[in-house]
Amino acid sequence: MLVVALLLSCGRGSPGLSDGGLHWWTTCGDPLCAGHRDAGLPACTGSESAGASCAVAGAKCDPGDNCNVELVCAASDPKQGTCPVSRGRAKKDIRYLSAADLKTYRDQLLHLPLATYRYREEPEDSRLRLGFLIDGHESLICVDPARDQVDLYGYASMAVAALQAQNMEIEKLQEEVRELRAALSHSQSDGASPPEPKVERGPKVSGSRSSTSPPLREIPPAEPKPGLRVIPVKPLPRKQPPPDAGPPDDSPR
Repeated sequence: MLVVALLLSCGRGSPGLSDGGLHWWTTCGDPLCAGHRDAGLPACTGSESAGASCAVAGAKCDPGDNCNVELVCAASDPKQGTCPVSRGRAKKDIRYLSAADLKTYRDQLLHLPLATYRYREEPEDSRLRLGFLIDGHESLICVDPARDQVDLYGYASMAVAALQAQNMEIEKLQEEVRELRAALSHSQSDGASPPEPKVERGPKVSGSRSSTSPPLREIPPAEPKPGLRVIPVKPLPRKQPPPDAGPPDDSPR
């Protein structure tokens, strides 16, 4: 099973600076910590640390953080809003998701299209990338349309919601299986044989009877209707041989 490791606090807070000068600021880094990834930036030196003065606006360096936090030189904090923090004390309007909410976010997650692509400014022989296309899906809670990006923290949370919804369905199916097994075991302990399957009989074919066919019902003779007179029928007399005829020849022919 895929284990999604959510970052509980991905940002390193830069000290409060308000003098208007250039200083090094931290970025939020990856919402999912998966180890350091080389972004092609120069490594930060000892003098390049959060809050220290810097000279070139927009300059960046890599401090080698496992969550890929970077340092950027700016006059104010470049982070839009705050980095994700998973403590209730930092949040408001908290509402835990219901079972219906979990299913809704699962369905949204499954309908967000994935594609392989290359960026337009990249050369034709650049590596093929795999990622999201948010066009037409800007209303999803895991999409940040202002930045033309998927909010990976929100996306990872939706993935967890999908796993929780799936687990609820699995538990429901397991409970149904347990109930069916218990009912079957109870029926067998009582000595009751399972009901025989019903067999549909096909049309009766003239001249053919199987050993399992029901016996034929004897039809009684019809009773005479009232008002009708029954005339007895006399049998025809046997034909007598002529007087001069001998005894009948019973020899085989």
